[in-house]
Amino acid sequence: MVCCQKCHFFWQDVLSLRRTKVQKHTANAFMNRDELIRDIAERLDLGERVFLNRETSALLSYPDPERNDFEDAGYLMDEVLDIVEEALEQYIEFPPPTSRESYLIMEDFMCALPDPIQQKNLSFALNSGKPFRNFRRALEQDGLEDEWQAYKAKRLAEYVVNIWDETEMDLSGESADHE
Repeated sequence: MVCCQKCHFFWQDVLSLRRTKVQKHTANAFMNRDELIRDIAERLDLGERVFLNRETSALLSYPDPERNDFEDAGYLMDEVLDIVEEALEQYIEFPPPTSRESYLIMEDFMCALPDPIQQKNLSFALNSGKPFRNFRRALEQDGLEDEWQAYKAKRLAEYVVNIWDETEMDLSGESADHE
């Protein structure tokens, strides 16, 4: 069950686009590492599980059922997992950050703010019931949505780089080498 009709239509559009990408399963040869990191981070922000094909740079993703309650996502999940399982060693999996990791990102953002009143407002939101919802409301009230989105995008990109580099290190036994 999706939280509202707007979200339902959003996820239908996302699934339609993703199905097309899964069916074609072609890589964008012009994407460099930074573009891939940004794209993966954006998909993670939407609550998707993402898979990167090391050889082709193709990205596959589906809405994570642990974070999204969208009933039509099962079809896409099955398609993506079938493709990934055929060549498991070629893919790096990028799961969305856990709730705890997301909470820590919000705390770090709060601590990085120069305004003590904004820090206090966000601290109150994080330490009350439903911290994610209250954090979003506090951001809106203090006019910090743009700063938060930029900060979160940066931190998600760092999260992606960490997983990517750790996976490459595990495969080669040494530090990942990238441009």
